[in-house]
Amino acid sequence: PAAALKIKSVGTLIEDSSVLVMALRVTDRVTNLPVAGLTKNDFVLLENGKALSSESFYYIRNNTEGLTIKTVLLLDVSTSLSDADIVKIKTAAKAIVQKEDGTSALASGQKVAVYTFDSKITKISDFTTSATNLVAAIDKISLTNRASSTNLLGAVTTGVQQWSTQFGLNKSEYGYAIVLTDGIHTSDNKTPADIESQMVNASGVRKDLYAIAIGKDPSIPDLETITGNIAGRVISIDDIDGVKLAMKSAQDNAIQQMKGFYRVLYTSPKRSGSNTLELSLVTNTPCTTEETSSQGGCATSISEKFNADSFTNASIKLIATVTGGTVNDNGNQLVVAGSTIRVQGELLWDRNNLINMELGFKDVQGTQPTPKREASDKSSFVVPADFVGGTLIAKDTSTGLTSEFILVTK
Repeated sequence: PAAALKIKSVGTLIEDSSVLVMALRVTDRVTNLPVAGLTKNDFVLLENGKALSSESFYYIRNNTEGLTIKTVLLLDVSTSLSDADIVKIKTAAKAIVQKEDGTSALASGQKVAVYTFDSKITKISDFTTSATNLVAAIDKISLTNRASSTNLLGAVTTGVQQWSTQFGLNKSEYGYAIVLTDGIHTSDNKTPADIESQMVNASGVRKDLYAIAIGKDPSIPDLETITGNIAGRVISIDDIDGVKLAMKSAQDNAIQQMKGFYRVLYTSPKRSGSNTLELSLVTNTPCTTEETSSQGGCATSISEKFNADSFTNASIKLIATVTGGTVNDNGNQLVVAGSTIRVQGELLWDRNNLINMELGFKDVQGTQPTPKREASDKSSFVVPADFVGGTLIAKDTSTGLTSEFILVTK
């Protein structure tokens, strides 16, 4: 059978005065699961209703490349929860950031922040990639001096304000929050409708929120409203003993959703005027009337208007991607002795993509790695046992363009 997919815009920006970047999410309309692995051959891009000219360029990127995932945990600590309940919540929160063997459970590019709430909202940890630091912070959540009131809506709005949806040529940032509560909002007279405008990003696209409701007191309709009435976003458990599994389920679901994000990178020669890009899938079935009118709607294409008055001819750009390490809180590549680091390069806006990439190093502490060339656009190296740090330089010898990464060891 033909695919039944829907496309939703996440936003559009113009970068480098001549490059249009469109961010989008592709979802299976039957399962509501993200669709990963699509390539340029799966899409059709039209400009002003016509096929692109031979002088235009566009690329499709899955957002697993250069992706930062900001996760906010919002944990109810009001006095309706016993000390034993709080201990179980802390255990559940620690389990989604650190495995039982002490290694990190975080996804590649994931940073986590932790907040607690009763009548007030308290930051326990700012965003960090360190599972060890997160566990230490969660361990310090106090069992005493807890209030009976629950500022649920205040916690939610605080949580979703901690990240912004950002994307560009070779990086992107998305986020989600997981809120856990055993009650309803009691700190004031606000309703979910009062915070609706704070639940969207700058492009008007709703931010991702997952809710875990413990027991019978939480208002499921309220939680469904603040999570966007999206199927699977509210997990209801009968008692505290199910909190660990529920927390893991919300985390797994949120990370899975990240696989359905894509970026379209588009440029054309210098020109002017108002223009429209329309993106659709090569193979898809039309949305039914029922699907279109349902919560969240249904669209099989997205259109973005842009003004090209300031466009210039795009300059060739080297994009290099490093895999095998992790990005730490400072944006540096964290590498492990003995591990293999791979670098892949690409020349954007070069029709022939005649890249000839070489790797080099500077400011090295310890033994300098020895690059191994695998192809004109791919190289790798093994991190020496006594390597401490340094700067990796990816260089295209044909253009002289470079891209640098700071390497540090654990």
